[in-house]
Amino acid sequence: YKQATWQGLIYNSKNFEGEDELVEKAASEIGTQILHKIERNSLTQKAEDCGKTVSALYPDSDMAESYRTLAKIVIEESYED
Repeated sequence: YKQATWQGLIYNSKNFEGEDELVEKAASEIGTQILHKIERNSLTQKAEDCGKTVSALYPDSDMAESYRTLAKIVIEESYED
């Protein structure tokens, strides 16, 4: 059994001006990295409205691929220590 550790930020984009710089600055100030950026996408809201995940409802979408990429990053980061 392995205890969970802090690996970094998951950047859930809202797409406002200056957002990237703000998130990068925040990560730097707290001494961490940005693990992955999740782009804002209307499929997320559509899936939530249906009570499903993006990966279940839109498995071939770029958004589902982004979530799969994030999962791989989190798993890989968990086993680096």
